[in-house]
Amino acid sequence: MLSRRNTGFTLIELLVVIAIIAVLAAILFPVFARAREKARASTCASNQRQIAAAMLMYSQDHDEMLPKTATVWADINVEAGVLVCPTLGKSTPNGYVYWAKQDGRAIGKIANPMEERLTSDGQHTATDGFAANIATSPSDVHLRHSGKVICSYADGHIFTTDEVPYPGAGSMPPVTSGMVMLYQTETIGVPTGSPLATWTDMSSSKKDATASGGACPTFTSAAINGRPGVVFNGTSNAMDIPSMSSFFAANEGSLFIVFSPDTCTYYTLLHQAGGTDEWWRYNGDGGCYLAFFRTGRTGPYPPGGSMPTTGNHLFSLVSGSSYKAYIDTVLQGSGTTTAWQAPTTIRIGEYASRWFKGAMGEVIMYNRALSDTERTSVEAYLKGKFGI
Repeated sequence: MLSRRNTGFTLIELLVVIAIIAVLAAILFPVFARAREKARASTCASNQRQIAAAMLMYSQDHDEMLPKTATVWADINVEAGVLVCPTLGKSTPNGYVYWAKQDGRAIGKIANPMEERLTSDGQHTATDGFAANIATSPSDVHLRHSGKVICSYADGHIFTTDEVPYPGAGSMPPVTSGMVMLYQTETIGVPTGSPLATWTDMSSSKKDATASGGACPTFTSAAINGRPGVVFNGTSNAMDIPSMSSFFAANEGSLFIVFSPDTCTYYTLLHQAGGTDEWWRYNGDGGCYLAFFRTGRTGPYPPGGSMPTTGNHLFSLVSGSSYKAYIDTVLQGSGTTTAWQAPTTIRIGEYASRWFKGAMGEVIMYNRALSDTERTSVEAYLKGKFGI
């Protein structure tokens, strides 16, 4: 009599099959997710293209003037579905923001329509006529498409970028908590080419910088990638900020500077007048030396002196119990902070006759160590603002 053999999977075979399926799922699910997000981003770009077209058509019927912020969403009269970003879903009836800078602006006065944003992916979800769907600062922008933001521009084109769009004159950085110094260039009121005797502090400290010894730097309307800047001549220009020590109760701080160096031996951007060393010296030989809130400098960074000595750059530094220094968001040096020294009078542009030569676009200082998330948001704001 023939024996009967049972057929089927053994436990080991079944576990192997399950493991293979799990591995395939782990590989394929992220691919599917990226594909879905790419499809959603494509729909979002199409929505903003239609919105931009509606705004430009509106301007043609209204003496070449773009819509006012108070009535923009009613004025363009697009279908409700066009305002829905698929990444947010229908629960957010308007996922976009209109840049306040374009409020009732004449199309003919937009000098660079390829660079001027009309709309962006927005943070606001207002349902009361979308009154809050207006962008007045970088914090109104939402980088929701794989860490990028989709924008429409005044010439009608669409672009996806990881830079926070330039927010326009008088905007505040995305992080304001602990900010004790803010020197901007787009709000300077003197004509281009004029000497700048006072650089107004836009932070709550209200510590204006004044020309040291009467030697004024020059305001130039297109000094850094077409953006305004304060130009130092490398021989006699410096500005002083008095009595800062009361704003630093804790032993920490953060600093951001947009600058464009010109050829010279030393680039001393900031110095604590009366202190024992420069805060940050950027040598013409490529070395970067730090003494931020310290009595002794560290550096050079990177070792060997390979820092760029021309072009447009962003310097970032966060200092607490330890410090990290960045150029154009790339880490250049780090270590343990020692010998804390709160700043008194700060000098911009000179230390011991080591003069800065070139342009500065924006200087921001905080009396606390920013988190990595906060630092990167401020860096994105400055990169987008100055096209770095």
